[in-house]
Amino acid sequence: MVAQREIEGPTGVDGDGRPEQQLYVLADAGRCIAMVFIGQTDYVWHLAWNDAKPGGVELRPEHATMRAHPVIARVWVAANYRQRAIAQELVDLAVGHSGLDRQALWWELPFTIGGNSRVRKISPAAFLGSCDPAEMGEILAGKARAEV
Repeated sequence: MVAQREIEGPTGVDGDGRPEQQLYVLADAGRCIAMVFIGQTDYVWHLAWNDAKPGGVELRPEHATMRAHPVIARVWVAANYRQRAIAQELVDLAVGHSGLDRQALWWELPFTIGGNSRVRKISPAAFLGSCDPAEMGEILAGKARAEV
């Protein structure tokens, strides 16, 4: 069962107070088994998958687009519940509820190995990613990976 509860007052990650953030949680027997967090970003990189590159991606074009937009910041599923398509179902629910375009989702970078696989399934040719310029350099060099 998924329930929605909205709260009034300041919200945000790192105290930024942006009200556009949403957390979707899936529970089983009163325990959180999965979550999707949608935050906000101010810029996005246009990326294409390219396994010949060290980071597995390449920029197209080589600069970020500047504009505020929702971003899928975190997707997490408890270890005992993985490999059941729960992450995909919860992402679909969050995207549908938020009114985002499934074909033009913005993703927080860097990805975990599982996140990399998930985004490739959703966007097999190219995708939109958000991170700061220094981290993008690490990603392109194949040196950045999100912690699990």
